[in-house]
Amino acid sequence: MQRHWLTFMAGSALALSIAATAHAQESDEGDFAYWDTDASGDISQEEWDGGIANIRTGMQAEEGGSADEDDRAIYNTYRDYNEADLNDDDRIDEAEFERFQDNLEEE
Repeated sequence: MQRHWLTFMAGSALALSIAATAHAQESDEGDFAYWDTDASGDISQEEWDGGIANIRTGMQAEEGGSADEDDRAIYNTYRDYNEADLNDDDRIDEAEFERFQDNLEEE
């Protein structure tokens, strides 16, 4: 019985991991869902840093490490978490993220 329970738990964890990965892969850097990896409704510093690391890894992987100008701009823009955390509460909600995006488009 215990063995079946462990198998079930391991399978459940794997399924959740695959679903989260698929969710993140469907989104791009401009999507709130790309950054809110735990689907909590806000983006933590850890989630933000993970998104930055993913962008950086993608840039390094593209064409032997030579990222295009758009990728570099995205990386440089999103690097500072505090730029998007407009109310300084250490969380970025979807409204803050959208305002951050709108500010980028105006620049």
